[in-house]
Amino acid sequence: MDNPGFKILTKEIQFDVGLLARKEMYLSYRDAKIDAALIQHLKRNNPVTKNSMYPDITEEVLKGALTCTNCLKRYNFFTNFKHGCLKTCLKSRFPLDKRKCSKVVCNRVKCKNKIHRSLVQYLIHVDKEHGYSGSYVATCSNCFKEFQNPNMYLTHHCKPDPKEEPLLSKRKVVKLRVPESVRTRIIPATQIHQTKQTLKT
Repeated sequence: MDNPGFKILTKEIQFDVGLLARKEMYLSYRDAKIDAALIQHLKRNNPVTKNSMYPDITEEVLKGALTCTNCLKRYNFFTNFKHGCLKTCLKSRFPLDKRKCSKVVCNRVKCKNKIHRSLVQYLIHVDKEHGYSGSYVATCSNCFKEFQNPNMYLTHHCKPDPKEEPLLSKRKVVKLRVPESVRTRIIPATQIHQTKQTLKT
């Protein structure tokens, strides 16, 4: 989005009208043909328009949803925004018009409930059900406990400030050593042990 070339390709050039739509003209760059299919591919895979926490909505929509229109503070997680500026500055008034927001489906591989949700429902769903992206966790600077999602982090007993970004780090993987199996032999009480029998003789 900050790249001028990307803006021109995705916003200024219209592939559905005129000569481009009628296939009477085409664009190319370094002998590679540029068409509508390539633009859609760029939009889906551009790291600027696709974020790891909420991958099913664009960065532009996310910015509008998580930015306080009063103090202009930008949040990275909806739960922080909900407990922060949405509750104080905005008096629980969502910054975007909910009626104009399109429905969103969570397309994460592990998500079993693939239904159409409103933008707010989708943000709540990701924060609660999926948590921080990848193997990241939030560590409390007071009790040093690790939390897998923003909801658990902000509601735990230390009550961290929602306007402060949590300290994220890779989850520590603890490898447990499995003890080697010990072979045992059960000797019936009526049977004389071999060593005792040797001593008698």
